[in-house]
Amino acid sequence: MKPTWLAPAAMVVLLAALWLLVGPARLGGPVSLAITHGTSMEPMFSTGDLVFVRKADRAAAGDVILYGSDLTGQSILHRVIALTDSAHITRGDNNSWVDLERPAVGEIDGRYWFHLPRVGAWVSRLQSPRATGAFGGVFVAIIAMAASPPPPGSRRRHPLRVRGERRRAGWSLAIDRFAAGLLADTIMAALAVFLAAAIMWSGWVYSLPTKVSGTQSVLYAHTGTWSYSAEPSREVFLSTPGGGVMPNPLLQQTLTTGQPLFVATHPLVDFTFRYTVTGSALTVTGGRVRLLVLLRENVTGWRQEFELAPWTDFIGRTTELNAEVDLPQAMAIFTNLQEAVGLRGPVYAAVLVAEVELNGSVGDVEVADSFRPFATFRVDLPGVVRPLSAESVAQDAAAGIRVVADLPPDPFHQIDTRSVSVPTEEVRTMRVLFWDADIVTLRIVFAGVEAGTALTALGLYLLRRRSGRRGELFAIKARYGYLLVRTSYPPVDPDRRRPVEVQRFDELVAIAASRDEPVVYVETPAETSFFVVDLPNAIYSFVLPNPDEVVITDARALLN
Repeated sequence: MKPTWLAPAAMVVLLAALWLLVGPARLGGPVSLAITHGTSMEPMFSTGDLVFVRKADRAAAGDVILYGSDLTGQSILHRVIALTDSAHITRGDNNSWVDLERPAVGEIDGRYWFHLPRVGAWVSRLQSPRATGAFGGVFVAIIAMAASPPPPGSRRRHPLRVRGERRRAGWSLAIDRFAAGLLADTIMAALAVFLAAAIMWSGWVYSLPTKVSGTQSVLYAHTGTWSYSAEPSREVFLSTPGGGVMPNPLLQQTLTTGQPLFVATHPLVDFTFRYTVTGSALTVTGGRVRLLVLLRENVTGWRQEFELAPWTDFIGRTTELNAEVDLPQAMAIFTNLQEAVGLRGPVYAAVLVAEVELNGSVGDVEVADSFRPFATFRVDLPGVVRPLSAESVAQDAAAGIRVVADLPPDPFHQIDTRSVSVPTEEVRTMRVLFWDADIVTLRIVFAGVEAGTALTALGLYLLRRRSGRRGELFAIKARYGYLLVRTSYPPVDPDRRRPVEVQRFDELVAIAASRDEPVVYVETPAETSFFVVDLPNAIYSFVLPNPDEVVITDARALLN
């Protein structure tokens, strides 16, 4: 006969084999889990991938390994690019530098096995001690299945008092037949497994934080715009063919941004600097700005700085500052330098510099930043100042003249984008099939599922107890009615051998199934006898005393 404990034992063995194959490393298994963050391993991995790593002491060049970083305290998932006698040299596929740490042979957590894109933190908690209780739920299900009520015929020595079937009818009788049948056993086992799985998953969900803390880069930009204009200070005349003179129209106009400046005709230049900071997340609390001019000689490296406009406070995202420059004064400075040191033919430059200091905040993070845009002009003694552009610098370089080394792409409009990292806290969500749910909702759902499953199992258990009051004969008919054939007389062995009596009805059912024979039964007032005819081998029987008759007999014995 097949032992009744064989199925639970087989399930335990199967679970143990699965544990050895895919069990979490922190609980004795060979598999470690890693959830990727960042872009160091793109395109192989993206942020939020769940990576499975199998235990290994050593890896070859080209393998992806998982190891713990002593510098950051986190796990690193990078590729081995070289291997020494005692250590692995690693680098991220998307990094241009080699990792500083070199995990030794025997110290790595394992080699890459496979990964699930965008699964995220679904099973990360299986590596925690809380998973022990979760996996225990599976064994609870096994125990619940193994401890389910024994089949009919297993309690022959303790017959139950039968309440006649005539006392129940209709739907009540149908419910009792269902509760005593094999389908109810299957449903009870399924409910036990489902409840254990729900407990396992809910334990994991309850261990997850409801919110995720992290950092976010918030962008903002400094923008500086230069402009200038110069009015003519005197008229310059041209000779006419008739011997007269006329004003030179080219030098009588107002010179504006981008045009060369002539010291003789436009000695005073009005410079304007306009500053703007953009970025909706940045709250500006104030700042200050000033203007400088830096005169320099590019052959010897001589330089001298003059303040054009002192520090000026501003409030808001935009401010504007003006300064007037005396070009003859600048020419005099360069001329005096030439005479003092004997320079001939050097290259001079005048650099307008704006210094901006900004104060603000992004959320609770304070921001203190600075911005230093500039505009460069070439000074050609004795009387021309012209703005430098990328084209003019290229022309000077082709002629062997080095004027400036760090010219912005647009000399009069400069943008500098900055970022600030701010802490964030978002509601944690998980994808369940096609549904994205937050952790709080999942907790409520799991609690409802567990309560519903437990109530369903309790209701079915109470129905089984109620059907049990009808006695074992009712349970046998409800459970194995498809095998039973009622007869008026017991079968007879031609060789006059006594039937082989079995101790449990399920043993008789097993014999009937193996021989492909029905179970024949005969009812008498005192007992119900069940038979399996397996001639010429033998006739097997199981006798179930009538509980009512037993009770009556016991009562008569007491009276006597």
